[in-house]
Amino acid sequence: EILKWIFQFELPNRHKRVCTDRVGGVGNWIFETLEFVNWEANGSTYPNILFCYGNPGVGKTFTSSLVIDTLISRHGNDNVGVFYLYCDYLTPEIKTATDLMGALLKGVLGGLPGLHEEIIQEFDKSKKHMGRTLGLEEIEKMLKAALASFRRNFICIDALDEFPVENRPALLRSLENIIQDSPGTRIFLTGRRNIRDEVVRFFAGALQIISIEPTKQDISIYITQRLAQDKITHTAIDDKLEEEIMSIIPQTISEIFLLVALTIDQVLLEETISKRRNRLREMRKGRSLEGVYKGMLERVRDKSGSTSKLGLEVLMWLSHSERPLHADELCYALGIVIESADHDRDNVPQIEALSKYCQGLVVVEKQTSTVRLMHLTLQKYLRDHPSLFERTHSLIAETCLTHLNFQCV
Repeated sequence: EILKWIFQFELPNRHKRVCTDRVGGVGNWIFETLEFVNWEANGSTYPNILFCYGNPGVGKTFTSSLVIDTLISRHGNDNVGVFYLYCDYLTPEIKTATDLMGALLKGVLGGLPGLHEEIIQEFDKSKKHMGRTLGLEEIEKMLKAALASFRRNFICIDALDEFPVENRPALLRSLENIIQDSPGTRIFLTGRRNIRDEVVRFFAGALQIISIEPTKQDISIYITQRLAQDKITHTAIDDKLEEEIMSIIPQTISEIFLLVALTIDQVLLEETISKRRNRLREMRKGRSLEGVYKGMLERVRDKSGSTSKLGLEVLMWLSHSERPLHADELCYALGIVIESADHDRDNVPQIEALSKYCQGLVVVEKQTSTVRLMHLTLQKYLRDHPSLFERTHSLIAETCLTHLNFQCV
């Protein structure tokens, strides 16, 4: 009850999903950098904050998950706390510094055998004042006290650029306050290149910086494992095609990890060696995320009949929703026939089919049963190309109005 009072929401376990998709051996170079070694070291002579930045799609979130798991493995049994949060532009529960620090405090308290008396007293006091919630300063104070229960602490926050820009200064000030009063705490941050200067201004001398870029070795390891997985269920590959894939992709598409993943996925979707070779050559031409997205959307459009229509409608709804849609919500909306008198259950599509129609551009989160676009860069691409969809706002409005007029509602 007290933990819910501190932060009322249960956040989806994004760390588990990211770890599931992570490929072993990729990204280990970060642990050999002098910046990481100094940051991880136990001592007051090294900066407390490590900021890793990079362009969209280079693998920052996978790097975060790797760092988190490695810290837990190295220090988890030595009275050292490892706490983490993944910022997400589609997570409405965390929009302010109070939200994020409250979620962090909840996570830290969850790792303690019991709650501090001070926190219990504040909770009892709040019940006498109509359930008054905690302010940012109170959360900071409690967090500092909770962190003092551990010998050392590591706090990891991924995708700082996806945290609302207007509230980032308050968040960075709170983290600065934590560092000042908790010298045994280390903070790991990731974000896009465009927030680098902002982070540097706040932390200055307390900061070390690493630029995240996939190495050729990372790319080769990733492709090797994807090909090994493919061989288990498919025979549409020979030594020559495998050699072409291992040569072309690392040499021509290596700056953006997401682009590498999309390229190999699209190649392996084909059913014959010849088609895979042709797809590899086509993907090689569009050597940017925009080019690959354009090609993938063309493939969605090229599907026959209602398959193409449903695939595009899925992308339309997901790119314009203000929060993640549950699978049943999306399927229900797509099953509505505009101006019909009532809902027809037999017209509701299956989520498994919808995912297939979208050529891998959408992801179904199994834990939360939500459906989302596969990356923030795809959201931006779809928003920047409104002509991809016809009558978007009108269609959404008419669908909602039809639902409200159903006899069953």
